[in-house]
Amino acid sequence: QTLQAPPDATGLVVRCTLRWTATGQARWHMPATEKVAAPPARDSALVSVVTGHAHARRDVPKTIEGNSQFYRDLCATAYASSPDLVVLPEIALQWQMQGNALELAVPLPGPETEPFTDIARQYRMRILLGLFERDGDAVHNTAALIAPDGSIEGRYRKVHLAVGGESESGILPGDGFPVFDTDIGRIGCNICMDSSAAESARMVGLNGADFLLLPIMGDHRADRWTPGAPIFNEGRWQAIMRTRAIDNQLTLVVARNSAQGSCIVDRKGEFLAYNDGTRDIVEARVPAADGYRTWNGGCFREVNWLQRRPHLYGAYVETENRGSL
Repeated sequence: QTLQAPPDATGLVVRCTLRWTATGQARWHMPATEKVAAPPARDSALVSVVTGHAHARRDVPKTIEGNSQFYRDLCATAYASSPDLVVLPEIALQWQMQGNALELAVPLPGPETEPFTDIARQYRMRILLGLFERDGDAVHNTAALIAPDGSIEGRYRKVHLAVGGESESGILPGDGFPVFDTDIGRIGCNICMDSSAAESARMVGLNGADFLLLPIMGDHRADRWTPGAPIFNEGRWQAIMRTRAIDNQLTLVVARNSAQGSCIVDRKGEFLAYNDGTRDIVEARVPAADGYRTWNGGCFREVNWLQRRPHLYGAYVETENRGSL
């Protein structure tokens, strides 16, 4: 293991500490240590959340071509700031289109996604594109990470399908939470209903992500809790997003289709950028080394994972735990 010493460190102390055990024994051997060069520092990353604003008139047809043109124009506008990463909303390619997802899905990569690979290559920026993806006979709600060279750097397939339509639609859920190594850090994704299951963000954190990208239409917990037309509760929405970032010690990037609530939250739970619904794009520069430390000098992220006791978390995966239906 490689540990980076604080700049004012003058010595190294190694302790053997027995934290807890019911039975067993401890064996201690003096570890070998050596001084190595510090790893090269990553630069900060400029992140743009591209949605269009909530009340704008979308003068494009509700087709893949129309949606593609709408979001490509916004990506071109975002380029003025030279972002490293552009995050688009859930199923941006097919949003508000009439028809079944099984009919609307397109291959990845394919002719319908090629305009976004072209724009990523042209502007040398990374783009997260939401779409209904066709893979043979299967259809997924997918977030595709397009690299600055236009290649597909990674794909995440929504694991928790929304009840009341999506879960009965024939869409196939994903089966994992991959994290992708990039030159701006490690990137993982959730999509919409995934956010309602705390395990989704936790798995991305456990897999070592620096960024969690969340394309999302809405969150039922941030809505009215009585029957009737939806009413967006901004306070609960912000609480949810802050909790996800703090609990998993990563930068959360949220792209909501209707713009309001799109945001970038750092691992302290602070909003680096927030869209109140009146802006097409919000952006923030995220430092690679933010220096966030506990009061006694420890790293928040390291403490977050060190304190865990996974052998006690069996109820998470037991099919008969008390939280199950």
